[in-house]
Amino acid sequence: MPFPNNNPQIEIHNLSVRYCTTPETKALENITLAIAANESVGLLGPNGCGKTTLALVISGLLDSSKAQISGEVDISTHLGVQPMQNVVVTSGLRITYVSQNSSEAMSDVWKIGDHFKFLSQARARVNTQVGYITASHRILSDIGFDDPMQIMNCYPFELSGGMAKLVHLSLAVFSQPDILILDEPAWGVDLIAQNLIADALFSIRYKHINTLIVIGHDYQAIEHLIDRVIFMNNGCIIEDVSADNIPEVLKHSLAIELYESSRSLDI
Repeated sequence: MPFPNNNPQIEIHNLSVRYCTTPETKALENITLAIAANESVGLLGPNGCGKTTLALVISGLLDSSKAQISGEVDISTHLGVQPMQNVVVTSGLRITYVSQNSSEAMSDVWKIGDHFKFLSQARARVNTQVGYITASHRILSDIGFDDPMQIMNCYPFELSGGMAKLVHLSLAVFSQPDILILDEPAWGVDLIAQNLIADALFSIRYKHINTLIVIGHDYQAIEHLIDRVIFMNNGCIIEDVSADNIPEVLKHSLAIELYESSRSLDI
């Protein structure tokens, strides 16, 4: 598989995860990969293939009381190289995982500006009120909002589903993570909102995002964001290739099917 040329920020060796269900559920099987700093990687595959489980392990959010985890996971952040048992601590600082429905986690009793203020204080990113307002306005503007001040004065329940996702993406970027993980960023919204989210991600990819991991089913929806794509099935990596070489280098039938099905949606 194509390992990055520069020093990896994420190194995973022989990672396996089994959920403690009856019967036991295999989620990941002997995953080995490396992701470099500032690399953008897509994780593609059908439902239940292990994409989200892999993202949760990297972010340190997988509940170890509900799963058996084996293997090695090293994350290199501003705290140095953190082995798997310390990833939970690291994830609260510089790894941000944005789930499919994460926009629902915003508090309806806080205005959007309050969410930015809280993040600013919690992460010690911008210490002055003027500083955090300026920074949040810049990110909201780069995301695509014409009137950031109006958005800052809104409550989450006043936003459409697509706008709420864009705001939550802005909050994720505002926290300045070393690693940003987006799980189906356009999930659950209409086609217009999907296009707005895709445009927003493209506009901020190199301005505000360092290392990026995007989870999805549709290659075409994320191809403009990624340098590399990892296809998964049944808890295993079946293809790991440079996005520049797709589709010529694809060999696995499922990877080819996923690629071609996204192309079949062209109008």
